[in-house]
Amino acid sequence: MPLKLKKNRDYKLLTYAGTLPLFIALILEIILPRDFADYLKLPELVSKYSYMIIIFMCGTYWGVALEPSKHSKDIFILSNIYALIAFFCFLWLPERFLLHVAFSFFVILFFTDRKLRKKRMISRHYYHTRFNVTLLVLTALGSYIYLAF
Repeated sequence: MPLKLKKNRDYKLLTYAGTLPLFIALILEIILPRDFADYLKLPELVSKYSYMIIIFMCGTYWGVALEPSKHSKDIFILSNIYALIAFFCFLWLPERFLLHVAFSFFVILFFTDRKLRKKRMISRHYYHTRFNVTLLVLTALGSYIYLAF
């Protein structure tokens, strides 16, 4: 049986829940001794999770691009470019830079969402949710970077 989502409530709940691992890592970074945080490889976990979310967000643009629009092809291409850049950064950059680049990617994705909203390619409600979640992610990730490094 297919999963039925109540349009606004369920996708918002799942979207906000996606920020929890970042906030949990931030709390652990604050309360755990440095040696134990290093033992858990928190920076590596935060990087992997951040890049997983970035790639997921790039994939959400495909859903937008499937709607007929004069910008659909551009969205397909842009989402692939973003995903490939993120993937190669993840492969080649040291941990410390990975988190800074991930932070920058979330900002870029926010401005992409903003542009899509201005073109009315995403709904006001969806944009509002993405805006709020992006602020949460940037707060958690920025705080984590500041504390961990």
